[in-house]
Amino acid sequence: MCLCAVLLCSCTTTPRPVSQTDFRDPAELIGRVHAQIGSIADARLRARVSLQSDGVRQNASSVIFFRSPSDLRLEISGTLGVSIMSARFWADSVRVYLPSENGYLDGKAARVLYQVTGMDLSYYDLDRVLLGLPSIQPSDRDAIVGFRTDKKAYTIDTHTRDGLRRTWINRSSLVVTKEDVFDRWGHLQTQLRLSDYRTVSGSLLPRKITIRQGQNQIALSVESRMLNTGLEDSVFDQVLPPGAKALDSEQ
Repeated sequence: MCLCAVLLCSCTTTPRPVSQTDFRDPAELIGRVHAQIGSIADARLRARVSLQSDGVRQNASSVIFFRSPSDLRLEISGTLGVSIMSARFWADSVRVYLPSENGYLDGKAARVLYQVTGMDLSYYDLDRVLLGLPSIQPSDRDAIVGFRTDKKAYTIDTHTRDGLRRTWINRSSLVVTKEDVFDRWGHLQTQLRLSDYRTVSGSLLPRKITIRQGQNQIALSVESRMLNTGLEDSVFDQVLPPGAKALDSEQ
């Protein structure tokens, strides 16, 4: 089973390098990064998904629907379009329906998704990571505890509740390429990699999104995206079939 996502495309263009500026203020740099993303009110995405957990790799297709601020629905299917998983998110909660068991899991998103994927996704805002948006935001300016520059990248360290998040920003294109999260003792907990950026409807977003935790990983390869086209309420409906039962969340 896989968590994942992403979706449709109107015109996409390869980003041109922006004129290089020597940023000295990390807050200004973060603002510039987000200016290239713009505002995303809603999105439909389609992507190939690969989940590797405990040495087993699974491949699937994924579709996601998002509407700001927190409507999110994810559909994952396997060979010949057979449904593997359907997920409907509300803020920090989720209901995951598993057709193979005609059953569903309900509860906090991080706990349910760990049960389904074997990965701890509590380090991320799920809507943001599925859309390919960086975790760092302008509101993090007061959490900045480190800022470094080399020939290829800016590196920003931000304090988190349980440790530190390190973000790499390409100096030429001003896009986030890497995020690593460490616990308070400096142990690496999770890695996010963003690459193959394209401009879609004015927003500069990655087509490749990978989350790694040890030997486990989720990799998304976006095939198409459509942004800010408007979504009907019905696309967020998750209708469970007759006889669907609640599954033991501890199994």
